[in-house]
Amino acid sequence: MQLSLSYATLRLGASSEGRGSEMADIEYSTFSSCGRTISVGVVGTGPPLMLVPGTLQSADRWIDSGYVQALVNDYRLLLIDPLGHGMSERSRDPADYAPDRLVDHLADTLDHVGCASAHFWGYSRGALMAAYFAREQPERVRSLVYGGHVLFDAAAVLASLGMAPDIEARDASERRAASGDWDGFWDTFAVPIPEATKRFLEEGNDPAVQTASSQGARMGSMAWEPPTVPTLAYWGDDEIFHALNLEKATPPLEWFTVPGGHAEGFFPSEPAVAGVKPFLEAQA
Repeated sequence: MQLSLSYATLRLGASSEGRGSEMADIEYSTFSSCGRTISVGVVGTGPPLMLVPGTLQSADRWIDSGYVQALVNDYRLLLIDPLGHGMSERSRDPADYAPDRLVDHLADTLDHVGCASAHFWGYSRGALMAAYFAREQPERVRSLVYGGHVLFDAAAVLASLGMAPDIEARDASERRAASGDWDGFWDTFAVPIPEATKRFLEEGNDPAVQTASSQGARMGSMAWEPPTVPTLAYWGDDEIFHALNLEKATPPLEWFTVPGGHAEGFFPSEPAVAGVKPFLEAQA
């Protein structure tokens, strides 16, 4: 059940608490999901498409990077700020980020904006969230775009290679992050991120909140399983998991790669949009 708390219409190009770009009006609203406040922006006309950002990213990144401009004339875009990000509540309770709670957040977002189902496009953690939602509630997912993540159970693969994480070291790093130390957070991060990108992502975020999110993810399993809905995967050709993804990318899964590593898989938007738009159009 959702309770609408507030609405605001912002013009892309106008500035309001850092939100803005050019082109159209985005109507932002907040609602309650599992007792926490979630923010979502809605803009455009056409089939609904929910854009789910990754760790340390908000709905703004889809705007700033050009995705909204490229899609707004063809889709009704649902720009969610996942819990702990953007204008959504900044909970420090790991239980709020458990996989089943994340499913509820996405389902409640659809209910809040009046959509029985939507296309989903997620990147990095957002891709994992969207794929898990597609697994749990496939009737609400028209298609899935799965960007910048692995096509295998990463924990199982690492364990088979004798590379399981050092739990004691991870817990020590998380304690540092929970006290406000960004270096502690980055010590636990799964993929290489350039230093300049780290500084950019840290702005406006809280390492304690992000650590709670990471801890919550371990309260269930969001490991990759091939979805039953039409799915397109893509990733950077310099990702550390590139070779293994190539092995796992088997039909009926569709896939492509973009130049660069994890950060470049999202910035700039043009390579991803060029690969994704034909897939979405084919689902109409």
